[in-house]
Amino acid sequence: MENQSKQNQQEQFEFGILVLKHERPLFEENYVNMGGRMDFLKWSECSDGTGSYQPDWTAIGEADIDDPHFDDQIQEHAEHVTGCLQSWLECAKSKAIPEGYYLMPMQPSLEMLQKAEQEFNDLDIEDIQDRIVFAHQAMIQALIQSA
Repeated sequence: MENQSKQNQQEQFEFGILVLKHERPLFEENYVNMGGRMDFLKWSECSDGTGSYQPDWTAIGEADIDDPHFDDQIQEHAEHVTGCLQSWLECAKSKAIPEGYYLMPMQPSLEMLQKAEQEFNDLDIEDIQDRIVFAHQAMIQALIQSA
């Protein structure tokens, strides 16, 4: 049981790293597009794949900023942006689709509708519930094949 728990923890950690690698650039783009500033910050990656935003002291020095209050402010800002990223990642992980489920559009595409229609051509189905199940399965198959 303990080995299973350790394996689950390791899998969750690895999943978190994959989410981080995928989502961090999206977070940064969104953060800047929404008016956030990342000037003088850089991503500092740890050996295990995690990381945090840190002040880019080289860029700060090159910009000739010599204000002791700025040093404290940029450190606080780095911690704030790291916290924002962590919240973003939690949201990204919670949007994961469970095994056996598919993300489907609210409105079926023409291809999905045609696939469902093809499914019914040779079938003599009286029960509407069966029709719904078959149509749903056909639309999922069309979605999978187009992916």
